[in-house]
Amino acid sequence: MTEKTPTPALSFSGANSGPLLSRWKTYLMERSPPAPLLFICAGVSLAPMALLQEVNWGMLATGVAGTFGLLVQMRLGDELKDHEKDKIVHPERPLPRGLLSLKEVHTGMSLLMGSLMALAALSAALYSPLGGSLLALSVIYVWLMYKEFFIGKSLSREPMLYAWSHQLIVFPLYGWIGGLYGPEVFCNPEFVCWMIYNFGASMTFEICRKLDPKSHKLQETYLHHYGPGLVSVIIAFFVFVSIFAGIRAEHQNYLLPVQLPLLLSLVLIKVKPEKFKVIEGLAILSATIHIWMPTLRWIKFHFTGVTQ
Repeated sequence: MTEKTPTPALSFSGANSGPLLSRWKTYLMERSPPAPLLFICAGVSLAPMALLQEVNWGMLATGVAGTFGLLVQMRLGDELKDHEKDKIVHPERPLPRGLLSLKEVHTGMSLLMGSLMALAALSAALYSPLGGSLLALSVIYVWLMYKEFFIGKSLSREPMLYAWSHQLIVFPLYGWIGGLYGPEVFCNPEFVCWMIYNFGASMTFEICRKLDPKSHKLQETYLHHYGPGLVSVIIAFFVFVSIFAGIRAEHQNYLLPVQLPLLLSLVLIKVKPEKFKVIEGLAILSATIHIWMPTLRWIKFHFTGVTQ
């Protein structure tokens, strides 16, 4: 009887080989692609400038750089804490396939956090102590998200508590750039409402991106935990949070055209669950418009003199 040759394990060429910078570049292009991230960062950074109608290119550049760094820090934290799960569910991702080692990612995240803390100190010295402090708070909060606030097991049993704890980052993340202009920005109701309706949009997207009924059980989606009926109600609640905050900011003419279709699409969760990508796409569009809302309104006013 011929001895059976063992089946080789799944392998990826170039795993953990090649220059470190080249491997980091590959990682960033795959997991934190600069173009869409910079688009988000620009929208977040332009918002306080648009609402205050006060142009400061230094603050804009600082905002884009700091926000980009925070978003990459978030992604690195996710890579590390999801590593064991990804080896089963997503073996094609950079860490499971060995593009970067855990030690390299830990080192990269530590260096990034140090750079962001230095930027926070510089921002406090050049612009406003409040803005610098909020950036430093954001760095610490994102690190706590990576550590799952040291109560990971409890959070895993309550997915909505997990979502709340992680999406609250919206307030310091979106608020620190406004803080560069000084504390008075938080007395501007439009700016406060902008943060609130973006929190609603971010919570909505967080849930809508995990609606695949065929997803692996290890992914522990909201759909698995709550079922289609309750998930629809939860999403609708956060859409309404965005709607009410948008009305308070008098931005409803711009936001309702993306909020209402998303709200109506929730019926698909129950009647056509295989169409989950439609809901996810609308949630992405909605979140993007919410981020860029003040800037789009400012551009319209600049060219037409009309804000509504």
